[in-house]
Amino acid sequence: MTFRVEQGVMRGAAVTLLVDGCEISAYEGETIATAMLAAGLQGFRRDSRGGWRAPYCNMGACHECLVRVREPAEPAGTDARWTRACMEPVRPGLVIETGEAP
Repeated sequence: MTFRVEQGVMRGAAVTLLVDGCEISAYEGETIATAMLAAGLQGFRRDSRGGWRAPYCNMGACHECLVRVREPAEPAGTDARWTRACMEPVRPGLVIETGEAP
C-alpha cells in the first residue's frame, strides 16, 4: 500500500532505499521521512521508554524523526550517522536504520 498521490504529479527518478533490511521505493527530491511515510512506516526512533517516535514538525526543529543513515559505498559494519529524516534527501542505495536514538 502506498500513500503517494499517483496522478498529476511530476517526480524525480525512482530510487530504492533499504530501511531496517527492507527495500522501499522513493523518488529523487523526496526526503527520507517522506519516503518512509509513503511506504507506511510510522516508527523512526524509540524513546527512552521504548515507544516509537515519528516526524512531528517535518521541518527539522523537533528531532523526532532521527534515523541512522549509511551511504551505499560505506562497508557493512560502518557506524551509521544519526540524522533528521525530514531534512535528508534520498539517494540511491541509502541504508537506513531505525531504533533507539542517543
